Amino acid sequence: MHTVNTMSYQDFDFEVNGQKALLEDIFPGFNEYDRIGVVVRESGGGIGASALLMSALTRFYDFFRPNLGIEPDQQFIYPEFFIFHVGKKHMSHYWMDIWPPHKEVLIAEDDPEQILEAINDRGITRLLVEDIAPAHPIYLRETLNSAKHRIVSALVYSPTGRVENSDVKITSCEAAEKN
Repeated sequence: MHTVNTMSYQDFDFEVNGQKALLEDIFPGFNEYDRIGVVVRESGGGIGASALLMSALTRFYDFFRPNLGIEPDQQFIYPEFFIFHVGKKHMSHYWMDIWPPHKEVLIAEDDPEQILEAINDRGITRLLVEDIAPAHPIYLRETLNSAKHRIVSALVYSPTGRVENSDVKITSCEAAEKN
């Protein structure tokens, strides 16, 4: 919750197809129950999705802001945001309020079925995946159908932060950049 006092949702600028937008234009119907998952395959890869992740984080805290704190009568909460490390743990994402540590999920093999199973197991509703296509993904029908039934939004990101021919642009605030 270290970000709750250093930035807010208004600190981010959004564009969709070159037009000023809101997070809700990128994640329609975004709410406090959404669960975001980011699939990461390389060290520092999650940084490419950090502007979207941090803006969603601040929007999540907006739902609870009046009651947040560490006093006994206040709420101490982190969003249900997860990093799915493929192959090995690529870095810690606690600085983006991915906390507690069990929200950094290690998937031993770069196997699309295993990755989607882990995503399903955490009930992810918004998914961010790297801009690469697996060779020939093979999924169990029930794994794929579970994901299709539950995932509301899926976006492609680049570890560099720049996707070729992208339709979404997010500008971060200085506090997010420092994180």
